Amino acid sequence: MGAGLWPVFNPPRDATPDFDGGLLLNYLEELDELASAIGARAVSSFGDNREVPDGFDGDPDELDELLGPWQDWFSIADGERCFNQLATALTAPAHAARFEHAEHLREELLDLVRCLERAPGDGERFRLEFVS
Repeated sequence: MGAGLWPVFNPPRDATPDFDGGLLLNYLEELDELASAIGARAVSSFGDNREVPDGFDGDPDELDELLGPWQDWFSIADGERCFNQLATALTAPAHAARFEHAEHLREELLDLVRCLERAPGDGERFRLEFVS
């Protein structure tokens, strides 16, 4: 498995997608641009967006030590809405043309939605984390 974005739940839950998150990570900037174009929330907004200090060149664990643990969690319903909107947008030829692997990316987004749907629970939250 290469580097990717992966959903994590609070409280912890065994709801894992059938993908490694590599396409989500590889196309994160382009997905955020598409989200802006269609009026959806940015995919990156569900991840750790803390400012990395100038000159920092360590690994993510060292960054956690420096900044402290990341405590942000997001609404599962907001994630489902965002990922569904993007998957739907990728069915339009004009939007799909932006992505070399549009159909696979769409499948990852829909699998992420299924993963979130398998994670019911009052007050349950999620976030996307970088994995390698």
